Amino acid sequence: MIRKISEYFIGSKNTILLILAVFIVGSQAEAAEWLSVNPGVQPTEPTVILVEDRPDHLLIRWDLHGVYTNDIDVGGVKYKQVFLKTLMQVYNGVPGDPALPMLVEVIHVPDGMKGSVEVIDAKWVDIAFGTIIPQQLPNRDDGSSPLPFVINEDSYAQKDPFPIDLTSTNPPQGWGGIAVSSVAVTPVRYFPFENRIQYAASITVRVNFDPGIQNIVRPRRINPQMQKLHQIALLNPPDNNNQPADADENEVVRMLFIMKEEALETTQPLIDFHHKTGLRTEIIFSDDLPDDDEEAAGELKDLIRERFEEGLEYVQIIGDPDSNNWDVPMHHWDPEDPGAQDNNTDTHSDSWYICLDGPGEFGFEDHLPELAIGRLTYRSVDDLDEL
Repeated sequence: MIRKISEYFIGSKNTILLILAVFIVGSQAEAAEWLSVNPGVQPTEPTVILVEDRPDHLLIRWDLHGVYTNDIDVGGVKYKQVFLKTLMQVYNGVPGDPALPMLVEVIHVPDGMKGSVEVIDAKWVDIAFGTIIPQQLPNRDDGSSPLPFVINEDSYAQKDPFPIDLTSTNPPQGWGGIAVSSVAVTPVRYFPFENRIQYAASITVRVNFDPGIQNIVRPRRINPQMQKLHQIALLNPPDNNNQPADADENEVVRMLFIMKEEALETTQPLIDFHHKTGLRTEIIFSDDLPDDDEEAAGELKDLIRERFEEGLEYVQIIGDPDSNNWDVPMHHWDPEDPGAQDNNTDTHSDSWYICLDGPGEFGFEDHLPELAIGRLTYRSVDDLDEL
C-alpha cells in the first residue's frame, strides 16, 4: 500500500534533491553523524578491489568501515538518511521503499557474453537505527509543484530484511566500441520491524560471464581517447592494442564535419588543422538531406554509424539546430522511455547521433555514446568567421 501525504514535503531545512535515484548529500556531509563499530576509525568512504579478473568471471570486493547518517524531519515525523559517500549517492528501491545506498561499478563484458552477479561472501555489522526515510520521486526545476511525500507501509511493516536482492547488473551496452555493464551492490540491510540496520564490513560478489547476445556497433579501430576513458572508468578495462594512425588517403576517416555548403570556406582552416594533426576528415553537406527534420536526422545517423564501423572517432556539426529553419537538425528523443509512458525525460540533443546501438533487451534506447560530438552554431557566415 502506498500512502501519499500531500500536505507535507521535505522542507528547506533538510532538503534532499533526488535525481534519477541519486541523492546529492555533499551539503549535509559536515553535519552528518559517522557510525562505526570501530571507535577509532575515521570517516572513510568505501573501497573497491578487483580480486580476480578471468575470462569467465570477475570477483569484486567492497570494504566498508562505517556509514554516515542524517536526521530528517518530514511533517513532524523523524526519519534517518543513511549514505556511504559524501558527494553523490545512488540509492536502491522504488519510491516509497526505504532508501538504501548502493555502490556501482562499470565493467567491461567480454565479446559475445552477458553477466550475472551473486554475493559469495559478506561480513555484516549490526547497528541500532531509527526509521529510514523512503525513496522519493525527483522534483522538477521547471516551476511545477513539489511532488507529494510517499511511503510504502507494507515495506516498513515486513519482518524480513530489506532489500531481498542485494545485487543487480544490466544487459551489456556499447560504449566507444566495447561492451560494458554496471554491477550494483546494496551493502546496507534494513530491518524495519526492529529499526536496525546491518552494513557489510566486507562484501564480495562474483560476476559470471555466459554466452549472450550483444547488440552493439563495433568500429574497426577504437578511438584512443575513448580508450583513455575506458582505462579510467572501467574496473577491468580491456587491453589497449590499437596502432597509431596518420591522416593519409589510405587511413580511415576519423573526423566527420556536417554543415551547409555555405559554411565550407569559413570552416576550411579548422578542417585543415585537424587533418594536419592526424585526423583524416570528411565533409557532409546538409543541403543534400531531406527537408523533413526527423527523416534528415535518421539519414545522418545512418551515415555516422557506417563511418563509425570503419573507424570514425569525432563528429563536428556546424550550424543552427532550429527545428523550423535548421542548418543541421537536432533530434527529439527520449533516452529512458521504452514505451509511451509520460515520464518527462524527452529532450532535443545531438547525443542521439552518437548512441549507435539498437534498443536493449528491455526496449530502452541506447544512451551510451560511441564517439564524441560537438556543434558550433551561427546566424550568418560572418558570425561563423568570428568563431
